[in-house]
Amino acid sequence: MSEQLEQVYREFLAMKPELVNDFEAALAPGAPKTPAPAPEEVRRRYDIEERQVAGFGVQILHPRQGGSGIQAVYFHGGAYTLPFLELHWPIVVGLADRTGADLWIPHYTPSPDATVDDALPFIDALALTVPEAAGDHRYIVSGESAGGNMALVQTLRARDNGTRLPDHLVIHAPWVDLRTCDPKSLEMEDIDALMIVDQLHRAARNWSGAREITDPMVSPLFADLSGLPPITVLQGTNDLLLPDVLTFVDRAREQGAEVELELVEGAFHVYIGVDTPESQRSLDLAAERFRGSA
Repeated sequence: MSEQLEQVYREFLAMKPELVNDFEAALAPGAPKTPAPAPEEVRRRYDIEERQVAGFGVQILHPRQGGSGIQAVYFHGGAYTLPFLELHWPIVVGLADRTGADLWIPHYTPSPDATVDDALPFIDALALTVPEAAGDHRYIVSGESAGGNMALVQTLRARDNGTRLPDHLVIHAPWVDLRTCDPKSLEMEDIDALMIVDQLHRAARNWSGAREITDPMVSPLFADLSGLPPITVLQGTNDLLLPDVLTFVDRAREQGAEVELELVEGAFHVYIGVDTPESQRSLDLAAERFRGSA
């Protein structure tokens, strides 16, 4: 672990009680959840298109220079409870800067004011709209945490619906099993800088709605994982989702999926949103996969 990552990790650990309180407020029905606006520096370098897809808002970052034609979806995380946060902007801009991709940012309605069944028509519409925009260029689906879950769900549904699959899936710390019931996850709660298991359990019940938690559209760990495109998983070791992510990687490989795991020692949940050597290396790797580099 670099000195920079260790320092940021300690800062987040110190803020954890405040972050837990903020998340508790977000679990209440009707809590205000406005997506973080684009920083001025981003607006100077990108044209930001505001679009509606299946009745939901989507922002698309279009590079003003050096566009590659790659079309990439980035589903944000937040345990299906938080909106797009300020922490997410460095991730999407870091990917766009490195690849010249048009970055699609879907703004789905968080729980408890919506469930997975409210989001599925939006997911299916994106699975048609973004590949159409890509044409002969590469098409990527990505996301972190709950967004990594949503990236998997979109790809699974595209496979089953016979629509174009992404050329690559790039997911960071995906929340693949909303039960979050591996005993090791609870043991890791004290070293996790952002999350506690009890809140994840309540967020999971909210998002699943009428479905079982083990429904593959809720927890992709229980899906048929065959026939998927190559997957790159970025994962820190100080993240209580680690045990379930490792189980997912093993299970996907057993079912024939091509899965690359980038395990980052000492990194916490969503470390790629802060400026450290580890986050920059992970974003470099993700960008290589966006571009199709081996």
